[in-house]
Amino acid sequence: MQVYWRKPAMQHPPRGGQSRGLAACPSGFTLVELLVAVAIVVILLLLTGAAYTNARASQAKQATHSLIAKIDDVIARQFASYAERRVPDATSPEDRSLRLRRLASAEMPDSWSDVRAIEAGTVEVSRTPAQDVYVSILGAVNPTDEYGDAECLFMIVMQSGLADCLDCVALGTGDIGDVDDDGAPEFIDAWGQPIRYVLWPAGLE
Repeated sequence: MQVYWRKPAMQHPPRGGQSRGLAACPSGFTLVELLVAVAIVVILLLLTGAAYTNARASQAKQATHSLIAKIDDVIARQFASYAERRVPDATSPEDRSLRLRRLASAEMPDSWSDVRAIEAGTVEVSRTPAQDVYVSILGAVNPTDEYGDAECLFMIVMQSGLADCLDCVALGTGDIGDVDDDGAPEFIDAWGQPIRYVLWPAGLE
């Protein structure tokens, strides 16, 4: 028995140069497709960055509001205590109110000039332990007037002991700094700026 192999006949490709049964395959992305993909990635990155920035800003605001609320609680309690303070030599309700206002200014000063007046003995109220602390601190540092109100606020809350807040644990050491580097610390907000303080805002009675 003999087996013969016969070479198959050559099949000619159809017109157009394409082999029968084979489809054309793309070799990669087009320029338009790449540009669209890049644009989508950029938009997603921008949206993510904006959301992150807003979240950080919101967190900073909440932290600063919380710090101010704690400080305000200490100051408000001390301020309210003057309603019950005795004024021995007051001759009238108006005189009592004036003397209490002077006492509040001496015990909760919002400028170093007030502390210098205490040191010089020109304040028209009796010297209190808190005032002695302020004069002592003034002699130990070389404060500038740029952030004097913020420095006096820190001194009142953290160093005078007026409102039972000596070394307040609730305020934390992370909220304290010395922006002008004069040796007198301030409470610092979430953006690194001193928290300012005014004892008698304009129009307040």
